[in-house]
Amino acid sequence: PGLPFRAVRVLADKARGRSGALALEEATLHVVLAATHAFDKDLVDTVVQDNVNPIDGVERSSLILASTVHRRPAADLIRPEHVLAARLRAPALFTPALEAAPAP
Repeated sequence: PGLPFRAVRVLADKARGRSGALALEEATLHVVLAATHAFDKDLVDTVVQDNVNPIDGVERSSLILASTVHRRPAADLIRPEHVLAARLRAPALFTPALEAAPAP
C-alpha cells in the first residue's frame, strides 16, 4: 500500500485507541459523491419514440442531489436567468414548502 493508505491506517488505529476521538488540526475533508442516471430505453429510443429530452431527467436528478447536499432550495442553486425554465421542467422542485426550507 502507498503512503496515503498507511497514513490513514495510522490515524484510524490512533482514533480507535482513543474511543474514536482524534483531533486533526489544519486538515481538510473531501467528500466525493457519484451518481448515475438510468433510462428505461436507450438514448435514441427515449428521444425518438417517447419524445422526451433526457437532459431534463438528468437535470432534475442533479438538482435533487445538490439541493439535498447543500440544504438549499433548487432556485438558489441555479442562475436566475435559468430558474423559470427549470421551474417549467420540474415544478415539484419549486413548491413553496421546499423553497421556504431554512438555510444552514
